[in-house]
Amino acid sequence: MSGKFEYRFRKPIDAPASRGAQAPRYRRSVEHGMVIEHDVAVALRDGTEILIDVFRPDDVRPAAPLIGWSPYGKHVLGYLAKAYP
Repeated sequence: MSGKFEYRFRKPIDAPASRGAQAPRYRRSVEHGMVIEHDVAVALRDGTEILIDVFRPDDVRPAAPLIGWSPYGKHVLGYLAKAYP
């Protein structure tokens, strides 16, 4: 990632930084036997980069991927956060 993440569909005045939010940055932690990686840059086929969160076991066992997607962002504190804490 180039260090500056561009928001494609937001007006500049609506950018999170204009409201005091911090820029996305990679973070890694180990909790409850899981490795959790936040804001991992992934390139799509068209070259667009998106930021994803990865949750995986903290061992070498194979694990099936679970993919969650929402048009409202990955950290929305609404229904999804209540339904799947």
